[in-house]
Amino acid sequence: MSPSDPLAGLDDVGWRWLSHAYGSAADVPGLLRDLQSREPEVRERSLSVLSNAVVHQGSRCSASAPTARFVVELVLSGENDERAGLVGFLVHLAIGLDYELLPDGVPIARWRADAATLNADLPSILEHHRRWAEQDDISQEERELWERNPYAGLRGSPDDIAVYDVVQDALPRLVPLLDAEDAAVRGRTAYLVGWFPESAPTTAAHVVRMLERETDQDAVAQALITLSLVAPPEQVAEHADRHLRSAMPRARWGAANALARCAVLAGAPPHQTVVDELFEWTGHPEVPELLVHYGDVAMHAATSLRTIARWLSPDELARLPGLPRFVDDPWASG
Repeated sequence: MSPSDPLAGLDDVGWRWLSHAYGSAADVPGLLRDLQSREPEVRERSLSVLSNAVVHQGSRCSASAPTARFVVELVLSGENDERAGLVGFLVHLAIGLDYELLPDGVPIARWRADAATLNADLPSILEHHRRWAEQDDISQEERELWERNPYAGLRGSPDDIAVYDVVQDALPRLVPLLDAEDAAVRGRTAYLVGWFPESAPTTAAHVVRMLERETDQDAVAQALITLSLVAPPEQVAEHADRHLRSAMPRARWGAANALARCAVLAGAPPHQTVVDELFEWTGHPEVPELLVHYGDVAMHAATSLRTIARWLSPDELARLPGLPRFVDDPWASG
């Protein structure tokens, strides 16, 4: 990469023989270049099309890892109008759909084991592709594309681990964005950090320092969710307790969710204030500024309440069936 050109080397990648959700990734270089456009509508459309192609309904593909490498460089190239959106894109590149993993975080040991199992099963996967190709009337080029990308469409594959590791390897360069001038960038960077438990010994301290000085409620909320994923319960409680009494509503939301997670990890009931705060949020409209649960604060509060159900009163338990619940994949129409 060149410090003056974040997309240096873009054409050196064999995009034609990488795949995304719609086939060959030959269109990815153009979409990445459009992220540098001076026209907001061009940048927004490019980010939407690109994210739907390389993180389709949570599935990653062979084009996801090289895409992530260039997105990291675009994020680090300087302030721009899409920087917060690109940091959010890195979250989804790394983990897929966050609501499938909340409130517990990434089970990275299982992910790596699943990917190793699929890799060991590669001969049978390739044989399946060959049988499929023989039965269907497809072009030689399409057949070769699938043979070069055997894990396409498979969850928990080496493609998933490849893009996850690209983003994790970039964390030391991304963590300084916790001090960015833009609060949205700070908040989304904090949320990004939470998905890498293997890096927690170093990244958790950065999030703590951010929380000690942060004044933006959305950045605080996302940092508290991250802290609940990467720090010991006692450290989470130290910061979340303070924000549970905040004048900033969404900071209280983040604190209540973090403290519910602490209760589960510690095996001890949460304070009633936490329960009341979570129930209060189950009827709240979405907050697009928040990356967590795609801004569905009601859904995340309901998810947290279900994790602490063992400590709820009979009246509170009776309210659980009526709380928000994911039924349809929000990406299904993408």
